[in-house]
Amino acid sequence: MVDISGSRSRSAAVWIWIPIIARMSRTAFFLLANPRTINTDINLMQSKVDGHAGHPWHFASFLLVCAGSCTPGFPSFQPAQALLLVTESNATGGSTLSRAPSFNPAGGIYASAQNVAIQSDQTTICYTVDGSAPSCSGDSCTAGNLYSAPVNVATATTIRAVSCSAGTSSSEMGEAQYTIDTLAPTVGTAIASSSSTTTSITLSWGAAADNISPTANLEYRLVKDDTTAANLGTLAMALAKTGGDLLMDWTAASVGSTATGLAASTTYHFAVIVRDQAGNQSLYSAQSFTTASPPGALDTSFSPGTGANDTVVEMAVQSDDKIVIVGNLITYNGTARAYVARVEANGALDTGFIVGSGASAGVRALALQTDGKILIGGLFASYNGTARNRIARLNSDGSLDMTFNPGTGADAPVDTIAVQTDGKIIIGGSFTTYDGTARARIARINADGTLDTTFDPGTGASNNVLAVTLQGDGKVLIGGNFTSYNGTGRTRLARINTDGSLDTSFNVGSGANGVIHSLALQTDGSIVAGGAFTTFGGSARNRIARVLSDGSLDLSFLPGTGANNTVQTVRLQSDGQILIGGSFATYNGTSRPGIARLNPDGSLEAGFNPGTGVAGSLATVNFIALQSTGRILLGGDYTSYNGTARSRLARVWN
Repeated sequence: MVDISGSRSRSAAVWIWIPIIARMSRTAFFLLANPRTINTDINLMQSKVDGHAGHPWHFASFLLVCAGSCTPGFPSFQPAQALLLVTESNATGGSTLSRAPSFNPAGGIYASAQNVAIQSDQTTICYTVDGSAPSCSGDSCTAGNLYSAPVNVATATTIRAVSCSAGTSSSEMGEAQYTIDTLAPTVGTAIASSSSTTTSITLSWGAAADNISPTANLEYRLVKDDTTAANLGTLAMALAKTGGDLLMDWTAASVGSTATGLAASTTYHFAVIVRDQAGNQSLYSAQSFTTASPPGALDTSFSPGTGANDTVVEMAVQSDDKIVIVGNLITYNGTARAYVARVEANGALDTGFIVGSGASAGVRALALQTDGKILIGGLFASYNGTARNRIARLNSDGSLDMTFNPGTGADAPVDTIAVQTDGKIIIGGSFTTYDGTARARIARINADGTLDTTFDPGTGASNNVLAVTLQGDGKVLIGGNFTSYNGTGRTRLARINTDGSLDTSFNVGSGANGVIHSLALQTDGSIVAGGAFTTFGGSARNRIARVLSDGSLDLSFLPGTGANNTVQTVRLQSDGQILIGGSFATYNGTSRPGIARLNPDGSLEAGFNPGTGVAGSLATVNFIALQSTGRILLGGDYTSYNGTARSRLARVWN
């Protein structure tokens, strides 16, 4: 505004007037246009308004709003070019434009009582705090309180104010609303981690609640400490975190964030602060989380104590991530467990799994049923004092399942077990009879332990069957040390029809020139075989090979020089990568003591690095299993992993 009233006109602005376009109550509005005839036209305009309806009007001020060139001349009209405000004077001729009073601090939400100053360019200010409208005339209040000092606001309050001076009417009314919020927000559920990598941890927490501020207006701040959660134990400590420890500054409605740039295998401590619109703050309790370790590194959170005192031959992971282990062990972490034990997901012995006196000799084979019962096979002749020749079924608590009765059972060791979807059981080994009936090294038994006579292998396998894998169509893949099946040449790998006869459409040619210890069936029907062989089908394949669904060698699977010693176990990952374990020390010339991971094409996956791997007198991984977390369990005959003591059972990062 520029004051051009009376003889005190100081305006350097130059406009001409355009006829009145509005009149509201006791105020008239005019538009001004041409900058070159201001003196003449102001006088003209003054004479017009002075004579209007007998009222003594005069100029109070005008607002420059012309955005571009204005057409010269009078009284040409250019809309919205300038505004002249003319007010009616009082009897003495005085006149002043009065704006609404202002408030300091402005209305809002505050955490403590406020002393509110009311400001105006008029001499008299009248205000209310009860919601009514104040008014004033001249220099006195006709409604409300006369303002003389800041107004103390300690509760939710609306202040309304007007101002005036002698010879004027009330100004426009100003209003400010104040909310005093002294309560801090209530924190939500605790900080949790949904995932982690070697360099990041993804965090989330429950939304806080507040008595005043909407949930969407609450703000969060995420901080960390690299040493201890105690350093985030108070609000002041957490607020003091800056720089790299300030992971997320105040952000509205944010209940999650990912901490990045972290070190692998490292524990970090995190806290969250929440504040409401008044600035009240609350602290979520600090939580600690550890970044993932590089693939192949030892998972130190899995602690088996002194572990198994002798070889772990095979393992099976239950749906609850508990692990059943079998082999030559007599104790686990110092507690007697004859050849069979169950381990908690963290490596501790499951003391609720009671085997009594256990098996009478070594257990070599293991399979879980969908009902939680456990099939075991091996060299034993009894379990917990009850005769069970080389095969038995256990209840989920470790006791012998008396409803499974194999009769006289197998006459020699059972080395491998697989359960069909119909509950029938395929067994392989070095036996030649089952419950008195000839079954050369392979048999199928019913769910109650009796021999399934509809599965007839004829003369069966000519030597040990060490691996059995079931196809989706019910056919059975077998591997081992045999060179024929029911009189037909099949060197160490064969496929059997559902009735026990040889599937002649699966032809391995000259097959493997050494024992096959493990088979893994891929989703496309290809078979990955591991063992002690150095050729397959006449082509060099050192201890690992892939065979197509017709039995021929898959020439696209190229392991290079392969493993330099026996591959005892093959395990497929869901991403197509292949884990192998055994007594080898290198794979394709690269150090991988006992454990390696391969790409789908047979090449070494260099990202999985076990360091010095397994060590000990035999230094062998006999079996690999995966927990639901994807972490890798290694059972075998070793006493350390990458330099850390682990007796025959360890878990490593995937």
